Amino acid sequence: MFFKKKMSTLFKMIDLGLLSSYLEIQVSQLKCEIILSQKIFVLNILKAFEILNCNQSLTPLELRPRFNQIKGAKMDLTLYKSLMGSLKYLTHTRPDLLFNVGFLNRYMDNPTFEHLKCAKRMPKYVKGTLGFELKYKKGGNFDLKYYCDNDYDRETKGRAPPNLFLSQWKCSNLDVSKSKDSGSILM
Repeated sequence: MFFKKKMSTLFKMIDLGLLSSYLEIQVSQLKCEIILSQKIFVLNILKAFEILNCNQSLTPLELRPRFNQIKGAKMDLTLYKSLMGSLKYLTHTRPDLLFNVGFLNRYMDNPTFEHLKCAKRMPKYVKGTLGFELKYKKGGNFDLKYYCDNDYDRETKGRAPPNLFLSQWKCSNLDVSKSKDSGSILM
């Protein structure tokens, strides 16, 4: 409240109330938490890539996707880049997709239809987890942790293995969860 008063003395402004939506991110501000989701954005992705009526996928990627760079049929870069850009933006509220989006992003310069098929699996997964939300809870202790994992066997044929990093910040008690009616998942 103090911030609003101070800003209104410096600038001409109108108080529109609590933020409910910003750049296709829905915001719910409750007494003890702030909830972010992108349900409308997900539905727009599904419509744009003509997979709205698709079956849901249980995982965002196959277990060990392997692509043949030489044999794969080349495709229009615009379609792949558009899908990857949408998926990158979705990671603002869906940190569970970060590794998968990063994995497919490596093929941005020279994607094939194999890559596109694999990338289209992610929106199908998100469709099944549409109720997932990002919650920032009030309070908590400051506790910052980092974890690292090198998987040298995962990538073959000249690609460097990915270094996987996980950071955990418990100051705001960050977690990913489903809406109340469908259970919860913690990250």
